Amino acid sequence: MRYSTQKTNFAACIYLFTTLLMKLFFNLFLISSILVLLSCQEQVAARVQKKVIMPTSISKNTTMVFSDSGRVRMRIFAPTRIAYTGDNAYTDMPDGLTAEIYTASGQVTYLKADKATQKASDGTIIFRKNVKILNPKKEELTTELLRWNEKTHFITTGAAVQIKTPDKLLYGDSLQANENFSKYKIVHPKGIIQAKKF
Repeated sequence: MRYSTQKTNFAACIYLFTTLLMKLFFNLFLISSILVLLSCQEQVAARVQKKVIMPTSISKNTTMVFSDSGRVRMRIFAPTRIAYTGDNAYTDMPDGLTAEIYTASGQVTYLKADKATQKASDGTIIFRKNVKILNPKKEELTTELLRWNEKTHFITTGAAVQIKTPDKLLYGDSLQANENFSKYKIVHPKGIIQAKKF
């Protein structure tokens, strides 16, 4: 009889242990499921909060004309122009551009860049990568970044610059110039000047 009581106690212990184990696994499964669902909700909420900016127009082979008081100041030719509207409206020119900048006397300064972004909010165009400007005096500016301000009619850069003239090669840490690059100021200039024969 003692053997059957031990057998019954052992069976009861196994049953109790199994029941507790099943409850533990069920609770762990339930908690894990709730955590996964909450995690998914956070990811979905993050995706919903992320604002997707889509272009409002895409143009090919575009010409933009900037004028002041009826006089054309600049013409920009861009193979691709992508416009975005909204609070921070801007226009992207990812395939580069060429530009013609006109003086009051009709002289033309040429500008070329691999990329550009026009910001409507502050009236600027930022030219990037392999930016080159050639003015009527045959002075050529080369830099990686240049900002043109439509309101002030100035171009500026905080990037390194190189200017080639017929008799000089100048370098600097940054530059300020009028928009047709006929007058400029180089910050921390360095250079090589060709000496004239005596």
